[in-house]
Amino acid sequence: TYYDYPQAVAMPLSNENLILAALMIADQIPPIIFELMLEIHPFSSTLTRPRYQLQPLHIVAKTPTYAPLPFEKVLSMDLVDMIVLSQPESLAVYTPNNMLPLHVAILSGKTWSDLRPMVELYEKSLDIPDPSSLLLPFQLAACHHSFISVEKLVQRETALTKWSKRSARDNARTMDYIVKNYQLKK
Repeated sequence: TYYDYPQAVAMPLSNENLILAALMIADQIPPIIFELMLEIHPFSSTLTRPRYQLQPLHIVAKTPTYAPLPFEKVLSMDLVDMIVLSQPESLAVYTPNNMLPLHVAILSGKTWSDLRPMVELYEKSLDIPDPSSLLLPFQLAACHHSFISVEKLVQRETALTKWSKRSARDNARTMDYIVKNYQLKK
């Protein structure tokens, strides 16, 4: 339940902070569920997380992109797209350490498809350097090496694969393809 998570206790659960509460306890929310929460309580995407002063866009920019299971319906938008379109002004909100959501997303290893809506709706962010490295976003993206674990990446991409029924060579090729595809997207 919600109150089993220590980080959630600082913020009482209510309808208004539903999105923020969900993001605090789960890093993988299916976009269709997030869309429903956003439709029911659109204002909740502008709330700030107590004590950390982070908005939902900062939290979503930091978490891994949702990887749907093969049986799930894939939406054309992910969580970043939904928040950016519902609250474009959140793109200009800084974290307590003066980072924009774009900086957070780049340092978290987001791909261009995740960054595109942020850049298109707030082009000025491309001229604002990261406060710790003083690099512009394109430099930060070129220099930063943020990789998710190979195990997690392969697990997401092959959720329903029967590894034991395939040869070791086929499994190695599959893993190699997944890692190279991820690096190319990055």
